[in-house]
Amino acid sequence: MIGGNRQTRLSGYQYSQLVTPGPTGSVTSGLGLINSRGTITFAVPTNVITEQVQKEKIAGLDIEFMLAPDTEAPSEMFFYIPEYKALSTAEDAVHTQHNVYSLRGAKVRSAYNWAKYLKEANERVGRRSRSSLRAASLARLGQRARQ
Repeated sequence: MIGGNRQTRLSGYQYSQLVTPGPTGSVTSGLGLINSRGTITFAVPTNVITEQVQKEKIAGLDIEFMLAPDTEAPSEMFFYIPEYKALSTAEDAVHTQHNVYSLRGAKVRSAYNWAKYLKEANERVGRRSRSSLRAASLARLGQRARQ
């Protein structure tokens, strides 16, 4: 976790974490309103997603996981919850320009893989989904919002 401390400092500057929130003291990049200020924890995984498309039942909820490696992060995945017709494309489809080249110095992402896995998710569950969950921005509700 050597990079963790450095990343925390860099993101604090990038997302203006030192600015006191208020009517005249807030900055956003569009990816999220602010960094988390809560307790940092780590949970040991009990299920490991290894298949390109893998269905799991978690807490009684059916979830379809779709791996999307080498997109926004080296190890990324999407998930779809059929009961709620909800698709999460993690940080690969957000309300801002895709983060193929990060200002904070992260590895350049593959725009090809990014488009490939978004297209696959759309073909797999796009017509069935009614909401699009976002990892770092607001959810989109309704079929028209997805287009």
